[in-house]
Amino acid sequence: MVSERDLRKFSRRAGGLLIAGLAVWYVPRLVLFFLVCGFIDLMRHREITPFLLKRYFMGNGILTMLLSPVNLLADLFSYKNKIIYKIDDLPEDYQKEINEVIDIFKEKKDDIMQAMDKQLADSGRGMLFIKWYDKVLEQSIVDFDYDCKYIKTVAVSAFNRGNKTKLHFGPLRLSLRVLYNLNPVKDDQIYIHADSVKHYWHDDPLFIFDDTVMHESLNNSDSQIRYCLFMDIVRPSDHYEAFNFVISKTSVLLNGIKEVFYKNWKAIS
Repeated sequence: MVSERDLRKFSRRAGGLLIAGLAVWYVPRLVLFFLVCGFIDLMRHREITPFLLKRYFMGNGILTMLLSPVNLLADLFSYKNKIIYKIDDLPEDYQKEINEVIDIFKEKKDDIMQAMDKQLADSGRGMLFIKWYDKVLEQSIVDFDYDCKYIKTVAVSAFNRGNKTKLHFGPLRLSLRVLYNLNPVKDDQIYIHADSVKHYWHDDPLFIFDDTVMHESLNNSDSQIRYCLFMDIVRPSDHYEAFNFVISKTSVLLNGIKEVFYKNWKAIS
């Protein structure tokens, strides 16, 4: 007669074998699925290089690769992704909101830069978060009471002299990144490099792009701090409500890991 103890042992072994069998069956297929989605996702880049592949699949692009199925789905329900945009590429109501927020910060830029400069001191990079996914944050430098529909995040980033980011990827393609340089100067050492394109701020202070492509910001100047208004907007599509809903839900997760993304930045308030 089989004892209860033997039955429990058999059940544990059978359960372990079942889990192992399922893992053997599903894990390779799941890995293959993400690899295929990742390769499709990478095809958006102008140049596919060994460095890009290594950075995406084995570097800081892993999160973007894991989210590639979501990003590819977002592509299906959005307008054509230009990767790098002019403001005229956006719907008129988007343009109006972006320009009005830019005007607010242009009026206050001298006070903002002076206050941030004091807190930045010898730190390499600083970030003043003003609005984080619809939540206006408390800080003393600037009052912001503009009611945004399309702009989800508002901040000002500061790059001290001789500082830059690593080449990296944004995680989600539900939004686009909008940058506006508050103090452009004639200096080719201050620029952003995105998808093999160098954008010099003295040519145009406004730069709008899909930040899930590999990019980096650089201030190689030895005399000028670079200040940029930093915004994330809901990606234009015929499904604004759905995109906005998903962004609002993912903001909870992103808020929890914000410190990871900005661990090399000094928080300015």
